[in-house]
Amino acid sequence: MKQSRLPNGQNVFYRSKVDLDILSRELLTDDHLYLRNGISLNEGDCVFDVGANIGFFLLSLNRILKHGKVFAFEPISEIFEVLERNAEAHNHLDVKLFCCGLSKSIGSATFTYFPRTSVASTMYPDSSADFHRNSRRFVLEEIGARSSILRLLTAVTPAWLWYPITEIVRRHYHATKEVTCQLRTLSDVINDLEIEWIDLLKVDTEGAEEDVLAGLEPWHWARIRQAVIEVHQGPASVKRMEQLLQQKGFDTSSEPVMPGIDHLHVVFARRKVPVFEPPTHETSTEVGS
Repeated sequence: MKQSRLPNGQNVFYRSKVDLDILSRELLTDDHLYLRNGISLNEGDCVFDVGANIGFFLLSLNRILKHGKVFAFEPISEIFEVLERNAEAHNHLDVKLFCCGLSKSIGSATFTYFPRTSVASTMYPDSSADFHRNSRRFVLEEIGARSSILRLLTAVTPAWLWYPITEIVRRHYHATKEVTCQLRTLSDVINDLEIEWIDLLKVDTEGAEEDVLAGLEPWHWARIRQAVIEVHQGPASVKRMEQLLQQKGFDTSSEPVMPGIDHLHVVFARRKVPVFEPPTHETSTEVGS
């Protein structure tokens, strides 16, 4: 485990520099990946962070809120250890951490863990040609992000010349090992902790997002005010996810995580009319638009 100082002065823990760069860009900037398209947070809100990884969404919540409850779930023990260290160092919210995944049933499952790129760790590894092509495209995006010279170089060099370089990089960062992790269902947690209201359900589970929602009993859907779901199987899965959320009473929208990468989107959902009113908080501060 390593430490790095962020531009805001925080010393954060991490294992992979790739993870540090990706998560910092997505979650610790003003253009927050999840707080868009009308998603809002108020003081005292209850947030479920499903797929917490090393805790950067938790760090961003600490920047936004003075008071609130966060329930964070990370199934892979090596990643969970980093999550614990970052929560201990930088958290002032009421937080409970769970070393387990959420799925459609209680039990255990084999995860494919990417030690050098833990944000890609998954229950559903993809070895298809499309996945490898998207991974190489992502490598090029990362190379171009390093400097304007590299960005120009990637723009003028024929794609076939980049193939062997990006494939070597992809294979290096996608070295894997299998780990067994515990699973619970979302409704099991709601019942166990007596959760009355979830103001934001964030799900980033690398292809298992439909399983997470399948673990929610029909009568518990009414307790969710907003949801932000990363969808990893392309436009058809985005459409299916939006239809499900619309059937449950949400207005939805979606956008790609990165331009040109069509297999990875974020779906934003806000409940049209609350089935019942959430508990009243003492103070309220809306963020995100």
